[in-house]
Amino acid sequence: MAAHPQLARVFVLALVFAHVLLCVRAQDNETETEDECASEEPPEYDRGFHIGAIFIILVTSLTGAVIPLVARHAGTGISPIALACAKLFGAGVILATGLIHMWPEADQSLTNPCLSTTFTEDYTAFAGLFALAAILCVMQLQIAASIYLQSRHKHKHAPTASKSELVAVTTLDGKAADGAHPHHDGHGHGDADTGHVHALIFDARVEKHVGTLVLELGIASHSVIIGVTLGVTPDNEFRPLLAALVFHQFFEGLALASVVIESEFKRVWVPIAMILFYSITTPVGVAIGVGVHDHYNENATGTLLSTGILEAIAAGILVYDALVNVITPHIACPLFRDTTTASRAVQLACLWLGAACMAVLAHWA
Repeated sequence: MAAHPQLARVFVLALVFAHVLLCVRAQDNETETEDECASEEPPEYDRGFHIGAIFIILVTSLTGAVIPLVARHAGTGISPIALACAKLFGAGVILATGLIHMWPEADQSLTNPCLSTTFTEDYTAFAGLFALAAILCVMQLQIAASIYLQSRHKHKHAPTASKSELVAVTTLDGKAADGAHPHHDGHGHGDADTGHVHALIFDARVEKHVGTLVLELGIASHSVIIGVTLGVTPDNEFRPLLAALVFHQFFEGLALASVVIESEFKRVWVPIAMILFYSITTPVGVAIGVGVHDHYNENATGTLLSTGILEAIAAGILVYDALVNVITPHIACPLFRDTTTASRAVQLACLWLGAACMAVLAHWA
């Protein structure tokens, strides 16, 4: 499993490099040809304020992601329902970010008049096309990764299960697995033998791990993009965008950390590395934006295409992640399924509230 977080990070870094390279080259081309869509005289830009935003977002992202970890391991007495509400609030934030913030920006970039008629007249649904392709590709990737890991595990391990594993299968979803009824002596009976119980445990763990890694991939990819956007934003639009990102990063971190904890990675460093990676992606994006600001032209063809395509891809991944890897698994878990109607209503209200807050913030940023 250790290689998969590294592959996700390499993928994100490759997206960043391609985006920055296209933006800089596009600015050089526009400067040479004096295109009518070339950047106008740049507005006021406080570089020091933008650099300070790097540390503001870093602290905010890290704080939101660390809270669930501290609550889980420090014995703070925080109710599981409270953490579930925070996770669903963050899921609402992620869902609204994809649909209300990322996708409209992608559509605006890919239908900009500075692009060719292929985008502005012949086919104006490229944003939706790239978002759809991203959803299908991520779904296929998640399925393939789960099948591969399960297949590799079956070839490496004999179908045996220990007493602790039989007990563990009763806690994966709050009750004994179908066909396996544990006794006080640790032995199961019924339709499932010990090998089947072991497979159930591993399959559930694999699904959680792969879903968590896909979630991090989607969040990290869009975090870098919005970081670059903030880094090149002029002063007259900077403050409301920074406020929106601070809110967004905090609750998105809560959601990601909650899912990471539930995945129960065996290696302690894996969740720590995932949280740290999430915390630095947006600040890195801001730093890149500050660095390329002098060579950045938002109306250049290369900039519009790279920004629009990456934002559409990020929007599709975020929507998929929120629905498939956060909301749906939570609705199927005992904390939601086996609780009272009032508790379910509160949890769903938090989901709606998170989405509503990000929807309202779209008025300013």
